[in-house]
Amino acid sequence: MNSRILVSGVSGPIGAALLPSLRAAGYSVVRLVRGAATGGAQGSAHNDGQIAWDPARPISPDAVSGFDAVIHLAGESIIGRWTTEKKQKIRVSRIAGTSNLAQALANAKAEVTRLLAVKQEFDRQARLDAERGELQVQQTLSEMAALEDKVNNGRIAAPADGTLYSLPVRAGDYVKLGDLLAELADLHKVRVRAFIDEPDLGGLEANEPVIITWDALPNRTWMGKTEIIPKQVVPHQTRSVGELLCAVSNDKLELLPNINVNVRINSKERLNVLAVPRGAVASEGAHRYVFVVKKNELGVGKSRLEKREIQVGIADATSYEVMGGLQEGEMVALPGDTDLHDGMAVQVVNTNAA
Repeated sequence: MNSRILVSGVSGPIGAALLPSLRAAGYSVVRLVRGAATGGAQGSAHNDGQIAWDPARPISPDAVSGFDAVIHLAGESIIGRWTTEKKQKIRVSRIAGTSNLAQALANAKAEVTRLLAVKQEFDRQARLDAERGELQVQQTLSEMAALEDKVNNGRIAAPADGTLYSLPVRAGDYVKLGDLLAELADLHKVRVRAFIDEPDLGGLEANEPVIITWDALPNRTWMGKTEIIPKQVVPHQTRSVGELLCAVSNDKLELLPNINVNVRINSKERLNVLAVPRGAVASEGAHRYVFVVKKNELGVGKSRLEKREIQVGIADATSYEVMGGLQEGEMVALPGDTDLHDGMAVQVVNTNAA
């Protein structure tokens, strides 16, 4: 036979949590609710498993008879400001309701006798189950430990102070192992990933100054340093690049995560040097050469190309520094639809790119 339990205060947080647990354990639960149950009077039970009562009025002893236990949780909520009126409501609600319920239980002598008999039976059964009880305790402890592990795994704590800048999940969402729950970082110091073209990788070093600009705040600049130099070249759109990581100071938290910025790295700088366009310089192994335009000595007819090796220095995105092999004022040819070669006859049509 299932044990029957009478519970008051089921609308409160404790009662609301307790009710499903009792039912899951196999108990037959009857709720003691304020006001009249549907079509009922003070102390009447119904098929929906509830008894109506007014905590301020006596309750019939018959209404509380036939239960193995009574759990009394009813009373004015303690949540809120404890004014004199609030404290009086808390006190009166607990004294009156408890007094009336206790009086009804005291008058139910037949129920008390039955409860004593149930207790004696329980004690007898407990002695018979003593040998297997220890095993059940150990099993329960193991289950509790497993549940505690699950609870601990469900409690997520940030490893450090920072700003929560992305929260892709919401309360009630279902997640699985490995799902991204949140993104948090100290945005006072940010990392910028810069894609450096392969020809420029050789000049990179750690701790070189970096200047960051952002189109959204065109009048602001941020200073930083190169941090992690690329170890390999990877494809990026139509380019072969190395991924350079830069540490940037962001004290005012103006730079946001995942934005696109402009990165300028002045690894080396030389002024007033002779330079040629990158497109004019060809390579053969470790050698660099250009095609110098040699005008006809008579000043008429087509010019011819002279293949000449040059020594280059530092470079930027558009030009090479010329260290030797070429003089200022000499004209070099830029490749077009036709491959250039030594001695090739050419007609000069544009000297602005020379």
